[in-house]
Amino acid sequence: MFVGQHDFRNFCKVDGSKQLKNFTREVYSTAIESLEQEPGFSVFDLKGSAFLWHQVRYMVAVLLTIGQKLEEPTIVKDLLNINMYPCRPAYKLAHDIPLILYDCGYDPQTVKWTAGPSRKYVSHLALDGLTNNYKVKSIVVEYMQKIVECSIPQKMDKTIVNLGDGAGQVCCKFIHYDKRQKVEPPEVTNAKWLNRKMKHVQHKMEEDS
Repeated sequence: MFVGQHDFRNFCKVDGSKQLKNFTREVYSTAIESLEQEPGFSVFDLKGSAFLWHQVRYMVAVLLTIGQKLEEPTIVKDLLNINMYPCRPAYKLAHDIPLILYDCGYDPQTVKWTAGPSRKYVSHLALDGLTNNYKVKSIVVEYMQKIVECSIPQKMDKTIVNLGDGAGQVCCKFIHYDKRQKVEPPEVTNAKWLNRKMKHVQHKMEEDS
């Protein structure tokens, strides 16, 4: 449903300083693939261009609610319909921990990347350090889990919304997007920022004079 050119204003955070008026972006392809080596984990593979601020994280947040059966799959199509949703429902974006920009495509006729042996060595060294860093944290957490003694109820009277970080968002009751409050329209966000900017400039001019 994401593939193609769509208005993604309901899948982003509006930055007034950019004064964006066009929220149409193109997604070339999407795929959800299971990780065979990590049961229970999946990867959302997305290819596109000129993403909006936090666009991918908001897209994933919606997909996670669908995966938990908190929303119907049709919510993607609905949120892409700005006549149905002229403003984004107030929902939390997915965590940035799993977000990875793993490739950028350029015309091979104009760009050719090269890397010397020293750069490759530094990259491997950095990755080894990162691996050990997370191993240490994992070991510490495992010991903390053994130390902490608590009685966990079999069924919690709350909903944990998956945000991709392992902890999620705990809420008493999940509110469907069509029932949620909406954030202000992009035009209002842009106007507020511009008004503050003009006041700041005016104040600066008065000080200088």
